Amino acid sequence: MEAYPLPSAYAKYTVSKRFQTPMAEILHEVQLHHVFPDSKEFVDMPMRKDPQEICDSWRKLLSQEDSLILNKEVLLKFVEEHFAPPGSDMV
Repeated sequence: MEAYPLPSAYAKYTVSKRFQTPMAEILHEVQLHHVFPDSKEFVDMPMRKDPQEICDSWRKLLSQEDSLILNKEVLLKFVEEHFAPPGSDMV
C-alpha cells in the first residue's frame, strides 16, 4: 500500500505522525474520540466511496482553516459521509 505524506497542518491535531496512511489516521481518530460506543463498529462499516477519494477528503479536512478542531462531531460527520452503516453491505 502506498504511503501518503501527512499535511503539515496535521501536526496540530494529533500527538504523533506515526501513521503511514490516511485510513490508519481515520481509524485512530475515530477510536481516540470514541465516536461510537462499540470500538468495533467503525471497522465494520463499508466504504461508500473509492478509498482514494476518502483519503483525499481526509487530507482536505485536515488542511482546512486553522480553527478546525477534530472532535467527535466533525469525525462523525466525516464517517457518515464516507462510510455506510455496519452490515449494510450484506444482502
